[in-house]
Amino acid sequence: QYSYNFRHQYGQEGSRIKYKPFCCQQVIHASPDTSHTTGCPYKTYRPADLENALRGMCLTRDVVKKVLEKAEQGHYQVACTMAYEARHAEAFAQGGVQHPNQYFNESQKLQEKK
Repeated sequence: QYSYNFRHQYGQEGSRIKYKPFCCQQVIHASPDTSHTTGCPYKTYRPADLENALRGMCLTRDVVKKVLEKAEQGHYQVACTMAYEARHAEAFAQGGVQHPNQYFNESQKLQEKK
């Protein structure tokens, strides 16, 4: 059943529709499960877990504090954009992170430049 769901999601089973991934707003407003494997981490993680994840990204204490404040205020996309910009030392071009794939693709581009 589990593998069928994946094949269906990627258009290999059932009606063969390849579904579009959710944008940040859809992810933020979705009801994730409790395993922390879905949903926006800036919304779903407990503050201590989010702090550990941000420290794992090698962000400074000051940046971690600012990102945590934005997340606690409910500004999840702003917090995500702040973490991205601090992690990559480069401003995000199109008005902040709007889609998880956008975050990934921009990170990959920067990594390839290095």
